[in-house]
Amino acid sequence: MSCHCLPFSLFDSPRFQTYIETAIELGKNRKYQPVRSHHLRSHMSIVYEEIKSLLRDRLKSRQLHLSIDSCTFNSVKNIFNVLVFDGQNEWLIAHAYMPKIEAKNTQAMFKIISSAIDLVKESQSDPSTPSTPVPPPSQSPSSSSSSSTLPVPAATFYSLSCQAQSVPSPPPAVYQRNSIATITLDGAPVNKAALNLLSIHMPQIIGFTCSAHGLNLCMKHLVLKTKWMTDTTHDALKVIKFFKNRQRPREILALVYPKQLKLPPITRFAYTLLALQSLAESSSALKEIARSSMTDECDRTRIQTEWTNLRRESYPNDLRKMSAVETIISSAAFYSRVDSLIKFLTPIYNLLRLFDKAGPGQAGWLFSSLLHLRKSLQDILKEEYERLQIFGCTEVLALVDKRLRYLATPAVLLAFFLNPIAVSHTPPSLLEGFWTNITSGVKEQSSHTFKQAEIFYESLFTKAQETVKEQASKDLKNFHAYFLNPQAKPLGDPEFERMFPILANIRDQVIGSPAVSSGSERGFSTTRRIESADRNRMSERTTEMLTFINLNMRPKTPKIPMKWEDIQVALNPNTRVLDEPFSSPESLPTSDRGDTQLDSEEDIPDFESDTPGRFIDAPRPLNESPDNTLTASNIFISNEVEFVSPLLATSSFSSVSFTILPQIPSD
Repeated sequence: MSCHCLPFSLFDSPRFQTYIETAIELGKNRKYQPVRSHHLRSHMSIVYEEIKSLLRDRLKSRQLHLSIDSCTFNSVKNIFNVLVFDGQNEWLIAHAYMPKIEAKNTQAMFKIISSAIDLVKESQSDPSTPSTPVPPPSQSPSSSSSSSTLPVPAATFYSLSCQAQSVPSPPPAVYQRNSIATITLDGAPVNKAALNLLSIHMPQIIGFTCSAHGLNLCMKHLVLKTKWMTDTTHDALKVIKFFKNRQRPREILALVYPKQLKLPPITRFAYTLLALQSLAESSSALKEIARSSMTDECDRTRIQTEWTNLRRESYPNDLRKMSAVETIISSAAFYSRVDSLIKFLTPIYNLLRLFDKAGPGQAGWLFSSLLHLRKSLQDILKEEYERLQIFGCTEVLALVDKRLRYLATPAVLLAFFLNPIAVSHTPPSLLEGFWTNITSGVKEQSSHTFKQAEIFYESLFTKAQETVKEQASKDLKNFHAYFLNPQAKPLGDPEFERMFPILANIRDQVIGSPAVSSGSERGFSTTRRIESADRNRMSERTTEMLTFINLNMRPKTPKIPMKWEDIQVALNPNTRVLDEPFSSPESLPTSDRGDTQLDSEEDIPDFESDTPGRFIDAPRPLNESPDNTLTASNIFISNEVEFVSPLLATSSFSSVSFTILPQIPSD
């Protein structure tokens, strides 16, 4: 029952009480003995195979986007989560393992990628028949996000990066694409080297680095390599720890500021922004505390009186810490720098959260959002450095460009040029000075950007037939030539596929990628709850099956494609990261895992209703049950929203059953 995430309000419903009473009566009956571990393992294996079969039916003949991420549990198992995105939802396929004593080098990571590809193809194929190449789908799941492309004015990246040519009728050529469209890993150097090796052996599979992971590291490097940002963050965390980790200071602060101050997880630097925000919100209370020693005893407020009493009763060591905190919170420059740091980090954090949603079509918007983020940070830095009257703005801007260039891989550039809507919202002037190895002029920068995308595009066909290579090259030139025409009309999917047959396949393949590995990282939160420090004797097989069942049977909301309006909201420095929701209904709060750079937990919608929904039928004795099964139609539904996995949401999957544990005769 708990795996279906029932709202707390339903625990008081009459049907739930009946369910509990029936369960208690069954427990009192002597013929029902305690369930043994081998019964649970048998039951778990049956459910695992049934869900695996349903997942196979859903994923076959679909183009999938694979994400892989690693984590070490209990210093024993180095596990790699293998998840796929089918254009609507994310699904756990399996775990891949690497022995702990084996070096995590390029060759080892390439072996992990190869084994993950085999696991995905195995999950798509019928186990009774030998595996065959998966036929390309008639329509990509991501086509809804780019079904109508926009004509682009002449003064864009297209006009600055290539020359107009005529559009000849394409010769017939067949491009057989892989059932796995893209693979996303985090941006570690060994992972990027493994993706380069993959492009040599399997050029049809496009590799991406995780955009959310890259933006998280961008925040970390900018703060840690800028002295005033580092000092401000260090002082802010010192104040937060003092009030959060000590009972009396925490209670004194709560007299005026009832909320809790926040501390970021050690391995998720991006959430330092939330800690700074909580500190800024409590600034009035902290300033009042700082004025305690300067206020006459008869004029002190209650919070000042309690703080003075605490100072009088503290031991010398605690008194030194209190004095250090008072020195920080009594400085007006400290609050000013905290506000500047919040304003600077907010666009990066908002963009990170936007891409962390792992929606379809995100790869096509990534480069455009990076350029707009660069412009936003330039404006904020210049304004704040002038207000604070400090030096070093040029060095920080160089750090920003360096981190954003690390995310602007050739695959991301190709996805950008194949998304005319993103290009239409990206003035070429945003690219000025972005690439450091060429002239900073707009035309040269645009040409260099397109050249990288073109080289990567041609590398996808290194093992293709010559006719396919020729058609692919023509399609790319004709595509840009078409959008150079001011009178160009929007193209729907049928027209686009007719005019650019090879490019249409590549566009659906590359643009459909979410370009994040957040889903595979979130899976480790589930595994962490299953295999804890006190429950570490489970086999790898048992851990994998429990994680597989939990992740794939939980309720899922279909992902919503990214829109330009989402990026505009995210890049606004005045957007409150806690108060301003994005257009996508999904929110990904943090969960504490402790091993990865970035981790989030899928948020289950909170449904509150006065009318209780349907509930699982109360269990009956086995001799009264016709087939000893609970079918999908009995699974809880609250009003119009089903608390079931999408695997059970359609009629084709309604036959799933959960076998009731067999009756155990009494001795």
